[in-house]
Amino acid sequence: MLRKCHFVALLARASAYFYTTHICPQLFLEGEVRELAIDVAGADGQRLPALANLTLIRDESESPTRIQMVVFPVERRRRHERHLVAGRQALAQRLAERMPDGPQSNSAAGLLIPSAGSDTTAST
Repeated sequence: MLRKCHFVALLARASAYFYTTHICPQLFLEGEVRELAIDVAGADGQRLPALANLTLIRDESESPTRIQMVVFPVERRRRHERHLVAGRQALAQRLAERMPDGPQSNSAAGLLIPSAGSDTTAST
């Protein structure tokens, strides 16, 4: 069950500091912040990665009344990103082993050209 509390109390220490010193001023100047990467502190103290979108709601006299916020967990996304980075590094290692003189670049497309018979494909 959720209870009313200050959002900053839910953040990991570094994210709370960043939110207070950088995000709040930006929010009051621009009225919104999109795709803010934060770490929420779990009940067990573990950090939970998330993305947040914040919008400052103002009344008729333009005075701030509240902050509307949507927070998305991104643990699976970060795990997938780490997997992609590891795959790219493995591909680079395999290409380096197959091409001791270095990969030949197709300057028009900016692509690596694997050696003949290579079973590796890459996409960006």
